[in-house]
Order: sequence, then C-alpha cells, then structure tokens
Amino acid sequence: MTGSKNDSSYYQTHPIDSSYYQTHPIDSSYYQTHPIDSSYYQTHPIDSSYYQTHPIDSSYYQTHPINSSYYQTHPIDSSYYQTHPIDSSYYQTHPIDSSYYQTHPIDSTYYQTHPIDSSYYQTHPIDSSYYQTHPIDSSYYQTHPINSSYYQTHPIDSSYYQTHPIDSSYYQTHPIDSSYYQTHPIDSSYYQTHPIDSSYYQTHPIDSSYYQTHPIIRFIPLSDLSYNRLILLSLFLLKF
Repeated sequence: MTGSKNDSSYYQTHPIDSSYYQTHPIDSSYYQTHPIDSSYYQTHPIDSSYYQTHPIDSSYYQTHPINSSYYQTHPIDSSYYQTHPIDSSYYQTHPIDSSYYQTHPIDSTYYQTHPIDSSYYQTHPIDSSYYQTHPIDSSYYQTHPINSSYYQTHPIDSSYYQTHPIDSSYYQTHPIDSSYYQTHPIDSSYYQTHPIDSSYYQTHPIDSSYYQTHPIIRFIPLSDLSYNRLILLSLFLLKF
C-alpha cells in the first residue's frame, strides 16, 4: 500500500495482483483501474458515475461525461447503441445490425433511417409526418416539406403522382403513364394536358370553359365566321 504525501487514503496500487485498484488523488471514490483483469472499470475524474470502460470485454459501456445516461457505445458488440448528447432518447445507431435506426437530434420522433434494410423510411426534420423516402422499394413516397398532403413522387412506379406545392389539389403529373393529367397552378379546374395521349385537352388559363385544343386536330380560327358552327361543334364533341 502506497500513500500520497498528503493523504494515505488517496490511492492503493499493485502491479501484479489483479485485484488491486487505484483511486483518485482528489476523491478516493473516483476511479478504479486494472490493466489485466477484464472486469476492471474506470470512472470519471469529475463524477464517479460517469463512465465505465473496458478495452477487452465486449459488454463494457461508456457513458457521457456530462450525463451518465447519455450514451452507451460498444465497438465490438453489434447490439450496442449510442444515444444523443442532449437527450438520451434521441437516437440509436448501429453500424452492423440492419435493424438499427437513428432519430432526429431535435425530436426523437422525426426520422428513422437505415442504409441496408429496404424497409427503412425517413421523415421530415420539421414535421415527422412530412415524407417517407426509400431508394430501393418502389412503393415509397415523398410528401411536401411544407404540407405533408402536397405531393407524392415515385421514380420507378408509374402509378405515382405529384401534386402542387401550393394546393395539393392542383395537379397530378406522370411521366410514363399516358393517363396522367396536369391541372393549372391557379385554378385546379383550368386545364389538363397530356404529352402522349392524343385525346388530351387543354382549357383556358383564365376561364376553364374557354377552349379545348387537340394537338392533332387543326382548328380554324374563331375569327373566320364561316366556320363558327364547325368550331362550336368540335369544341362540344371534345368537351364531352
């Protein structure tokens, strides 16, 4: 037993016996350290409840230097998790286990993200109901960052649709399916346009009852009075 020059209760050290321990020069309850025995632990020099660390035993854990409930980290055991330094309920992250998830640093309900499992989803950092995005699964959808009902977009599935960022009833657009339609950004009843299907029609941007135009049928100008009846009949047929 070796004592300090100030207080012999400060530390006890043994270089051979695995049961030895060494205490802190300020508070004898601070730490115990053992270089051989895998069951040793070391506590923090400010608060003895802060952390326990073991370099060999995979069951060791380390807690945060401010709040001992903050995080636990393990470099070997795939079941370890790490929580946030502000709120221990924030996130859990695992680099090996595909079931891990990570939550947002502001609100733990914000998002869950997984780089391996195709079923993961990510929600918006402002409102957790905003969007879910998946790079592999074709059933994923993404909603608007302002209004979660705004749009859903899918780059693989031809049934996806996209609505307007101001009014979710504005338009739906599809680049593959010829049945899609697009409405006007001011009044959703204005026009519908289709670049593939020749039966599409476009209405007027001011009054949706103005005209309907077909890209294949050539209309004669309304100014030509001799064709007024033909034009009116054509418009009627196209409308209905």
